Amino acid sequence: DQDGMVEAKKTGVTWLYVETVNNQDSDGWRYPSASCCVKVLGTPTWVRFQSATTTMGSGTTGGIYFEFGPEYGDPELIEWKVSDPSVMEVSSVEAYGSWGNVYVQAKASGTAKLSAVVDGVDMASCEVTVVVLPSEVRIEPSEIYLFVGETQQLTATILPEDATDKSVTW
Repeated sequence: DQDGMVEAKKTGVTWLYVETVNNQDSDGWRYPSASCCVKVLGTPTWVRFQSATTTMGSGTTGGIYFEFGPEYGDPELIEWKVSDPSVMEVSSVEAYGSWGNVYVQAKASGTAKLSAVVDGVDMASCEVTVVVLPSEVRIEPSEIYLFVGETQQLTATILPEDATDKSVTW
């Protein structure tokens, strides 16, 4: 209104301008004016993950891509829930317009569900499997001497001992 009171009518973006009443003098000089960008945000009505499942290594942090809408939905109204906090936890969220990344810290081997909840409604979920990645491989014996035609069995040891996948390629 004329006093500068702004009322949000619907979601979207608009610009408001204010300027002095006599905006030009006789020489064409402009008097002061200012503008303000007004963004009216609403409650997201949908959320989706780029993938329904993902795998992470224990001890790592990774971003899980998501989209939400309608346009100008407020990403801060999305609550992020984890079904098993011993497996992973949400460390941060970054949103840009109608998309973003939920960063999760993978804590221990297992599977947990990451859910996007708006107003108590589960909008989307992503199943996260956390695995223990191999950090070292050893070959025993580490040195062998063979004559032509002889064979020797080598053994690969994967560490840590609780690594989820200990398969190797020779």
